[in-house]
Amino acid sequence: MRKYYTIVFLLFTIFYFTLKINASVIDSLQQLCNKAKSDTTKVNLLNNLAEKFYNINIDSSYTYAKNALTLSQKIKYKRGSADAFSKISSALFYKGEYKNSIKNIQEAINLYETENYVKGLIESYLGLGQTWKELGDYPKSMDNYLLALKASEKVKDENNTGRTKIAIGVLLLDQGKFKEALKYSKNALVHLKKANIKAQIANAYARIGNVFGDKENPEHNSDSTLYYYKISLELFTEANIPRGIGIIYNNIASIYLDQKEPDKAIECYKKAYEIRNKLGDQNGMAIILNNLGSTYSQLKQYKIALKYLYQSLEISKKISKPEQIIDNYSHIAICYASTGEYEKAYFYKTLYIEFKDSLFNDNNSRVITEMQTKYETEKKEKEIELLNKNKIVSELKNKEQLAKMRLQKYIIYGSICVIILVLSLSFFLLRLFFQKKSANKLLKEQNVEITQQKEEIITQRDEIEAQRDLVTKQKDRIEEIHEEVTSSIRYAQRIQEAVLPSNEQLNEILKQYFIIYKPCDIVSGDFYWVTQINNWILFGVADCTGHGVPGGFMSMLGISFLNEIVLKDEVTNAAEILDLLRTYMISSLKQKGFIDEQKDGLDIALCAINTDNLMFEYAGAYNHCYIVRKYHSESINNIKIELHEFKGDKMPIAIHQHMEPFSLKEFQLLKDDCIYLFSDGFADQFGGPSRKKFLTQNLKNTLIKINDLDFTLHKNELEKTFQDWKGEYSQVDDVTVLAIKI
Repeated sequence: MRKYYTIVFLLFTIFYFTLKINASVIDSLQQLCNKAKSDTTKVNLLNNLAEKFYNINIDSSYTYAKNALTLSQKIKYKRGSADAFSKISSALFYKGEYKNSIKNIQEAINLYETENYVKGLIESYLGLGQTWKELGDYPKSMDNYLLALKASEKVKDENNTGRTKIAIGVLLLDQGKFKEALKYSKNALVHLKKANIKAQIANAYARIGNVFGDKENPEHNSDSTLYYYKISLELFTEANIPRGIGIIYNNIASIYLDQKEPDKAIECYKKAYEIRNKLGDQNGMAIILNNLGSTYSQLKQYKIALKYLYQSLEISKKISKPEQIIDNYSHIAICYASTGEYEKAYFYKTLYIEFKDSLFNDNNSRVITEMQTKYETEKKEKEIELLNKNKIVSELKNKEQLAKMRLQKYIIYGSICVIILVLSLSFFLLRLFFQKKSANKLLKEQNVEITQQKEEIITQRDEIEAQRDLVTKQKDRIEEIHEEVTSSIRYAQRIQEAVLPSNEQLNEILKQYFIIYKPCDIVSGDFYWVTQINNWILFGVADCTGHGVPGGFMSMLGISFLNEIVLKDEVTNAAEILDLLRTYMISSLKQKGFIDEQKDGLDIALCAINTDNLMFEYAGAYNHCYIVRKYHSESINNIKIELHEFKGDKMPIAIHQHMEPFSLKEFQLLKDDCIYLFSDGFADQFGGPSRKKFLTQNLKNTLIKINDLDFTLHKNELEKTFQDWKGEYSQVDDVTVLAIKI
């Protein structure tokens, strides 16, 4: 430890001399800015100065960025304005003004989008994600991080890909997902080493140290934490990043506390506070003051502890940082309880509980509720529009029929009149002379009547044309609404795809596998799920009630509950997982077993493989599992293929008339065995010459047939079989196939 403390002292000395070098760079930029003849050049230099002062003095950084914004708006330089908004947002973030920070970063995003500047958009999404995290809104934070990650990977930006994965790792660590956090942080380090940017590499090492340093982490290890912090401190010092150095001092102090050396911890905290104070970083100041208060509380110096805790609380309230306020309330309550001031202790403990409940319970359930409400509203509006359209079309048809009937009636009457007239004239030819005047009068009256009828017909024709134009407009409006609804559903599809296992995860866990995933609509009611817990590989295919958007909601519930059961509670028994999943689903959907109640739920085949001894476990709700085994006899050409079928229990993952614990089936796997899981969409597909279902028996025969071929060809053969059978018929249900070769 003494050796390490000496290294820290030497690094701090190096940092002092590096600051002098950086100061000369800033002086050069200021001189260039004063001499700049072009306003565009001056804007860029002001933005560069804002970035340089970002790690030295937040107020100066803010001033330079504001000057850059004023000048760029004056000369209508959009890229300069976007960069200035971004720098202003960063300064406001560390000043603790989160809402103003969000407002400015949104302005930057709008301008970057008009300029199609991807790098600026990535920086902005990262900034938004970090700000929403500080405000305690984890769903919005993750949304923006995923946007940044997609854009970074699309343009193959190693630096920003690494930075984004670091941010996601931090978010996962805050939620207690230690393995996922460590995986993202280590993966980020790989990308950042390719980019070769010391400051970001230092940040990655620090984040890995944070995972090992979290006391709630089962793999908590002080030596590993200290190792990664040491590398991070060296790199931050070489890169001259005061904020990073301050963060590492703060983190090293926590290690001294674990090793029962509080004096050294306090010394490191004060060094970290001095750096954050010089930067004007109120966010960091609040964190370190809270840590100092907690340390003095452990030393039973409660008066000093309360002084630091109240200072931290004041800053936390000022910058509206909910997580820090919760921590402050907790430590203040402990101090008062330790000094026997139970009334004050009870008061602050009550504030702690109320504030924590209001933050985490209300905030995290909001996103799914909003999505459901929006979907139901749009669905009802669409139904109303369709009903109105049908009503108008029906009325038009009735009017057209009436018009035709009237026309036919008039024609018939006219014809009869003419016939009668001709017959009368023929029959009463002798009386023609006497009846001539009367006949002429009658003809005139008939002509007037016919003219009126003609005008009436023309009027009706015009009315029909007007109604036709109205229907055309209604049709155009319905198409617009359909496009809007389709866009919303496609966004839901992207969200659903994000929660399915990634190709990277599947390749790492399964090795030899393939997936056929054919949603009937844009969003699928089927889903596949794969994960690994210690020496157990768990995987499954599920078919939720319905398809499209309702099925999509059910699939996301199913994936979330499986992750909760397996990754958090580390349950690996397939039958126990299904029992817990059914309990979660019934509770979430508030199913009571009433007769008229909606029977939502899912069917699933769930498997587990022990990687040590290849023991296979299966449990299922309706859905089956097939294992195809190929035997080679002494004769080279004599190959025997067997299909082992494992049938699921006749109970869904939902409320049911008969609910018993799901049964567990075991089977010893051998090398080259092929495991197949299907949703019922494949077997239920109508097609063929007689337009019948494909059926399960044909599916089994197909699996035996294709196992004569190399495993890499199985996917193409199954897809070809499905497409040939379906032909020109529509797909009737979601289709999902998961195949694994041992």
